[in-house]
Parts: sequence; structure tokens; C-alpha cells
Amino acid sequence: MDAGADATLTDADCNNSLHAAAKNNHTGIVRELLTRSLVPIDSLGGENWSALHYASSEGHAEVAAILAESKADLNAVTSNGESSLMLATRLNHWSVVKVLVRSKANLDVVANDGETALRISLKKDYKNIYEFLLENGANTDL
Repeated sequence: MDAGADATLTDADCNNSLHAAAKNNHTGIVRELLTRSLVPIDSLGGENWSALHYASSEGHAEVAAILAESKADLNAVTSNGESSLMLATRLNHWSVVKVLVRSKANLDVVANDGETALRISLKKDYKNIYEFLLENGANTDL
């Protein structure tokens, strides 16, 4: 970036450098992009995915924590209505689930298909996530 690279450029799916850094677990680049305000933290790429969606779906807890601490929208949803918590839950990324819940993500987001993080954890038999969501107040009536 010091060599004059344009951090705001996007690929064919509208994903930018922050999306790529988050998806590929490049914590240093994520920090630099955020510190220098080179890319909006909640910018959306393909399918309305944010950097936090990518970090969550890939299981990158440290990147998710950096984004959460930097005030990323924890409750932004993809074009399918899935939150970062739902993506982390679906893929059994326990460490990311803990980061998101402790950062006060909404536990009760309902996706377009009617699923919630709690329902996903129950269906997939991810007992640790299910119990953790319940302990932290997930709504069982949704």
C-alpha cells in the first residue's frame, strides 16, 4: 500500500482489499486498512458479504475480533439474510462464534430461509455452540 496500490479497487464480484484480507486471514493488512481508513469497514461485496462475513465463514477469529473491535456491523446480513454469527455457526467455527457473541452480536437474526444460529446449531448437532447461544440468551421461540 505504501507503493501506491489502490486499496479501493474491487474484483468482478465487487470484493475489495479488506474482503480479501479478511477472507485470507491477513491480520496485519486488515489492521492497516482499518487504521488508515483506506476501505470502509462495512463495505459490501458480492452477495452483500462484508469483511466480517468472510472472516466468520473462514473461521478467522482474530480477524473477526479486529473487525468487531473496530466497530464493524456485527448484524449485517448477506443477500440470503445470514449474519456473520450464522455463517460461523453453520461451519462450526467455535472460536468465531465466541468472538461474535462476546462482542454482542444479535443472537436472533432470522435468515431468509427462517433459520437462526440456534436452529442451525441444533440441526447440525453442534452442542457446544447450541449451549453457548442458549446461555447467552438466544430466543428458543424463533
